[in-house]
Amino acid sequence: MLPENEILALVEVLQQEGALVNWKNNPDGTRSPYEMNVTYMDALSRRECSDEERCARFILAHAILLSFPGVPAIYIQSILGSRNDYAGVEKLGYNRAINRKKYSSKEITTELDNKATLRYSVYYKLSHLITLRRSHKEFHPDNNFTIDAYPLIHL
Repeated sequence: MLPENEILALVEVLQQEGALVNWKNNPDGTRSPYEMNVTYMDALSRRECSDEERCARFILAHAILLSFPGVPAIYIQSILGSRNDYAGVEKLGYNRAINRKKYSSKEITTELDNKATLRYSVYYKLSHLITLRRSHKEFHPDNNFTIDAYPLIHL
């Protein structure tokens, strides 16, 4: 776990970059961040990043996730390369709407057919990583996997 000061520093950076925070009230009268409302895409990059840099950061983060054995969990908004949906937050009136946009099939198809879109780049690069991962038996959920942590762990 991160110490509280590091959590609050992370929350502050994410808020500066457009994330929305839901807070909980503590018994002592203080409040603590309960959850960050932000797409994974926007959590990984600054607002001023180019789509090329944004995509590179996003794919790298997923490459790390996909390098572990077992069954990876990838949120549909990540597969689609979604960005923060501020219009959804305003329309629905709650912070979680920022990463729960509902797309029409036409909207998705149009963007996936256009090689110049961020959605196209993310979808096809992420799909390639998943296909590559599936081609290696080492990542199969039934594969035995052990980590030899020596000499990294000192008791």
